[in-house]
Amino acid sequence: MSSISGTDLFRLHIAAYSSKVGAGLENIGAALILTGMHYSKLLTRSRRSLHACCLILLSILASPAMSEKSADISASRSPVFASPDLMSRYLAAEINAHRGRLEEALDDYWIVAQASLDPMVVRRTARIALHLSSERALQAVELWVRVSPDAIDAHQALLLLHLKEGRQEDALAAAETLMRSAAIADKDGYLEIAAVATALGDVDEAVILLETVAQKNSEDPGSHYALGVALFGMKKYVRAESALRQAIELNKDDARYWILLSRLLSVQDQFEEAEKVLSQAVSHHPEDRVMQLAYAGSLVTHNKYQAAFEVYRNMLKAEPDDPDLLQIAGVLAIELNLWPEARLYLEKLLEYPKMRDHARLLLGKVELGFGDMDAASDYFNSVKGELQGEAIVQLAKIEFEAGRIESGHKLFDQQRLAEPDEAIAYYLAEAELLKLADYIDEGLELLAAAIKIYPDDLDLLYSHGMLSIDNGDIVTLEKRMREIIAANPDHALALNALGYTLADETDRYEEALELITRALELMPKSPAILDSMGWVLFRMGRLDESISYLQQAADINSDGEITAHLGEVLWHSGKREEAMSVWKSGLEREPDNKHIVEAMKRLQK
Repeated sequence: MSSISGTDLFRLHIAAYSSKVGAGLENIGAALILTGMHYSKLLTRSRRSLHACCLILLSILASPAMSEKSADISASRSPVFASPDLMSRYLAAEINAHRGRLEEALDDYWIVAQASLDPMVVRRTARIALHLSSERALQAVELWVRVSPDAIDAHQALLLLHLKEGRQEDALAAAETLMRSAAIADKDGYLEIAAVATALGDVDEAVILLETVAQKNSEDPGSHYALGVALFGMKKYVRAESALRQAIELNKDDARYWILLSRLLSVQDQFEEAEKVLSQAVSHHPEDRVMQLAYAGSLVTHNKYQAAFEVYRNMLKAEPDDPDLLQIAGVLAIELNLWPEARLYLEKLLEYPKMRDHARLLLGKVELGFGDMDAASDYFNSVKGELQGEAIVQLAKIEFEAGRIESGHKLFDQQRLAEPDEAIAYYLAEAELLKLADYIDEGLELLAAAIKIYPDDLDLLYSHGMLSIDNGDIVTLEKRMREIIAANPDHALALNALGYTLADETDRYEEALELITRALELMPKSPAILDSMGWVLFRMGRLDESISYLQQAADINSDGEITAHLGEVLWHSGKREEAMSVWKSGLEREPDNKHIVEAMKRLQK
């Protein structure tokens, strides 16, 4: 999908702007590395004049290895070459800088910079002074601004220096000149200021400056957006939200404002509100592709496939030949069992040569949905290239579901020979398909054989343990999970699987709680682990705590098993109407979910 997410927008703003400040002002070392010459030899060769040495040095500076090659001194026009003394000092400064003696280099650079006013020399002098936090830093940077009045990095350096020294009035003046300089370069001055503020260690000083700029330009949405960007970077989420909402109030047409606000809410786990913001953005601008893609992406992330499908369906009305939209709409239609629409979109996708294998693979799944195994097999057999392995898996699935175990097994064997580096992945896929076809014993035998070949692979051990519990074998599950935990004590999935099984199948609740607690520390936002925590607390009789964890899990992922658990705990807590409401909502999403149906039958007897 070719959308720009809220995360990417924020990352691009901060990375792009703060890298200029951080790399430009602090990382001086790389800019001073000179290659291809030993300077001590230059100084000892008495037959060469100082002027000749300088010319040789200049040829080195102009080499591709120099990060500042575009700003090098030109012998034909730089005042540095007006006198032997300046040339001598400049050469000495370069040698000392190359050797890491920056304090000594700065002394000579400063003299040359003042005398020559050469922009490159002045810039290099200012950067070294900043890097060293020298007493000359302010003078050097002010000189840099004077000789290069349109250089954005010079104004940023001056602003950063004033902020570091706590000179708010001077910082505000520097911010205003930075904005003017940015305008000349056709850049966003507010974001240039925000970049400096974000790079500053003193958050309070930066916030004061940004809020002052925003207040002085209160009718300009860009000032509030820049404030929001910087505050977001500083993790001042409440104030950032206020700034972004103010930007949107002033200008509802800029997608960046809505997307960043949505991202801000998401990082605070306010998923429903984040989604609401994007929904509002789309309602204001139904034709804006960026907003639509961001909204649809959010819906998919939260498993709201029907709503996401409606967004893509509407986008296709305006752009019916967009292959990316056709593919995503086709995938969602398959997920929703909307077979005719899926076929319509994916047959259209066949018109694009680079997308044909994707279309054939997906059309095979559509034919499976229609129940036409022969047509599905024809599509899968026509898939070539990097998707061929997945097509083979689909063909094997057809064989397993038809009871042709050996035929399906041969397909996997052939694929493991064809892609030996992916052999483990194919073992795992084959075991999962055998499970889905209700061939548990065959799946266990397959995984046991694979473990003999790859005894240290944790994924095989995990899959074998999880399939064992499907066969009622708690002993093997515990053995496998403990093997995994011994090899990797931070394997959150193994900790959770063992903890949940002990809570659900035994009365070893304290041990289960310890395991799940460790897993939750490793993955605090995992809905599966939150569900496990809620379940073990329920088994221990701690119902209120249980409901809290299960509700958190359900808010992240409305999975049928989580919904069943939440409803059951609510039922046992005496909140039966609420429990029924939770179950009914779950069945609206998944009408035949076995976990919900079983819980309702068992508890309503």
